[in-house]
Amino acid sequence: MWPRTLVALCLILWAETLPAAASQIQSSDCLACHNDASLVTSVQGKAISLYIPVKTFKQSVHSVLNCTDCHTDIKSIPHQPGLTKPSCGTCHSDEQAAYAQSVHGKAILRGDTPAARCVDCHGDPHRILPATDPASKGLSQQHSQHLRELSPAEVCHERGRPQHPSVLFL
Repeated sequence: MWPRTLVALCLILWAETLPAAASQIQSSDCLACHNDASLVTSVQGKAISLYIPVKTFKQSVHSVLNCTDCHTDIKSIPHQPGLTKPSCGTCHSDEQAAYAQSVHGKAILRGDTPAARCVDCHGDPHRILPATDPASKGLSQQHSQHLRELSPAEVCHERGRPQHPSVLFL
């Protein structure tokens, strides 16, 4: 009986050392590394922060999801480098369809890569607040009215030149 118990215990302990499977990965697993302000990667020679503050993420509308719901190519922790950027359209299909018909969506299809994308208006997906939050970049009723009152040039363009702040989440 003792050898079987010892073998079973060893197998359990060994299994604990294996990388977490994607179905078992929780956001807390990801944030164990990404909550580090010094975590960076390089994109075209430019240092890009991969820092996601836990407190900020927990206030986000996406905090109810697991990281792997969007980052579907993460299969284990630690994950492989060079992950595919998530598509907002996976969950927001109606908005993606509307965007595809917009001037910016058509520009992207033509290869005009600086054209505005989701994050250029809504911000980092890890930091998106509910539209009811006064600090939200979401389209609250007041925000929508404000945008309708301004011309596109006043909203996102300075003297006719596009202003595109995003790099990581294109």
